[in-house]
Order: sequence, then structure tokens, then C-alpha cells
Amino acid sequence: MKHFYGYNHFLSWVNKMPLTPLHLGPALLLGFIFRKRLDIVALALGSVILDIECVYKILIGDRLLHAGFFHSFIGAIIAGIILGLVLYLFDNKIYRFKHWLKIDQKTSFSMIISGSVIGTVSHVFLDAFLYPEMRPFYPLSINPLYNHSTIIISHVLVYAFCLLCFIPTAYVYVRSPHAQ
Repeated sequence: MKHFYGYNHFLSWVNKMPLTPLHLGPALLLGFIFRKRLDIVALALGSVILDIECVYKILIGDRLLHAGFFHSFIGAIIAGIILGLVLYLFDNKIYRFKHWLKIDQKTSFSMIISGSVIGTVSHVFLDAFLYPEMRPFYPLSINPLYNHSTIIISHVLVYAFCLLCFIPTAYVYVRSPHAQ
């Protein structure tokens, strides 16, 4: 059976792909804790949007999935600002989405920009512990957060942290007076 271009690359690199939804755990927890300062939707989208770069790299057969510009802090800040501007333009639709989720949050331009930038930066921070090819401090070509000899902060620890963040997030969401 013949496979389409990129399929074998996808299968060989799927194990190195992050579990993108796990980034939502810390982002949503921050969003609910700081709901008066950070837009929750912007924070959540910011925390996952950078992995579009990884999907693109899989499709073109690039083996260094996390070595792109947007998986650096400067790239994440730029992506976060762009995302924030786009979300601000669609604020009315996002308000309806939040209302549907029973998230009663008044927002502002600064809350949206702050949320999206913190979301993208947190994505880079968490990934930097996992992927040696990342250059979080671009243009420097090193990743000081990844320890090559002994992994102080392992994949398991990062993934467990992200998963465990969902527990207090769910608690805060369910206990919210507007979520009932």
C-alpha cells in the first residue's frame, strides 16, 4: 500500500510530538487564578497554537520539529501579540463562546494581549525542558533548559505537571458561581 508524502515521517516522529493539549492544563489554571488580569481564551489558545509549526514541519519532513523560530521566547512573544490582536478583533464572538462555556469574564485589550503572550511563552518554557533541538533564547543556538547528561526535569515530570494542573482547574471551574 502506497502512502502519501510525509506519512512515514509522521509515523517516525509522532513519538517526539508533544501532547499539545497538555499545555492547556497550566494555561487554564493560570487563567482561572488570574481571571481578572488574563483573558482565559487567549491564554488557552496561546498555549497550544505554537505547535502549528510542528505540524508544518512534520508535513514537510523536517526532523527537528521544535527547532523553529516560534519555539523561541522572542518568536513566542511575537506570535502571542499577533494572536492577541486577532482575538481582540473577534472579541464579540469569543464572548459568546465564553458565555456558552459559562465563563463570565469581562475582558480588555490588555487582558487579551497578556493572556496570549503568557500562553505562548509558557508553551516554549515547558517544551524547552523536553526537546534538545529547541533554541528558546534565539538567536543563541543553545538550550540551557534541556540538560543533556542527566535529565533533571524529565518528560514524565513535565507531562505529569501539565496533567495535574487540570485537577485544580476543574475544581475552580466547577466551584465558580457562573458555572452552575
